[in-house]
Amino acid sequence: MARDSATKQAVLIAATSIFAEQGFGAASISKIATAAGVSKATVFHHFGNKDNLYLEVLLQTFHLIADAWGKSIDNEETNFNVSLKVLVMDTLDFQQQHADSLKLLIWEVLGAKRPSSSAVGPGVFHQYFKKIIGVIEILISKSTASKKFNANKIAFDLLSHSIFYFIFGDSLIGMDELPFIESAEGFSDWLVKGILLPS
Repeated sequence: MARDSATKQAVLIAATSIFAEQGFGAASISKIATAAGVSKATVFHHFGNKDNLYLEVLLQTFHLIADAWGKSIDNEETNFNVSLKVLVMDTLDFQQQHADSLKLLIWEVLGAKRPSSSAVGPGVFHQYFKKIIGVIEILISKSTASKKFNANKIAFDLLSHSIFYFIFGDSLIGMDELPFIESAEGFSDWLVKGILLPS
C-alpha cells in the first residue's frame, strides 16, 4: 500500500513538471511515465486517463497552496501588518518551492493547454480564491487594528502582484525604479506597505 502511494506520488510529481513545461496538449502519458520511472500501464492503473491525471495534479496543487496559506493563521500574531507580511512570504515561498505547480495554474487560467472536456471550471478557482479571502479575514479578526480592511481587495492585490513577481521578478532585478524587487523580503515589505495596507 505504501509503495502504491509512493508510485502515485512519483507520477503526480512528474506530471506536474511535464504539464507545466509542455501544457496539456503536448504532454503525453509516455513522457510522464518515463519521467516517473514507471510504465504507462501503471499511470493508467492509478489515474485511468490523461484528463483524470491532469485534474489530480491541479487538485494537489490547490491543496499545496491551501497548506501554505494555512500556516499563516497558525501563529498568535495580532499585528495585521506583520501577519499579512507572513502571508505574503508564505505565498512567495510556495511559488519558489512549487514553481511547476504555479506555472500549471497559469496555463490553466489562460485556458490554452487542455481540451474543454477536461476543464476544471471556474468553481475550483473560486473555491481557492475564497480560501485566501477566508485566511485574510481570520488574520483581520485576530488583529488589534481599529481600521476596517477589505479582505477581497487584499486577496486580489496579493495574488495578482505575487504572480506578476513570479513571472517577471528576475527580469526586473537591477532596475533603479524597482529596488524592492531585489529580494522576496523587499518585495513583501513593499507589497504590504505600499499596496495592501497603504497609510
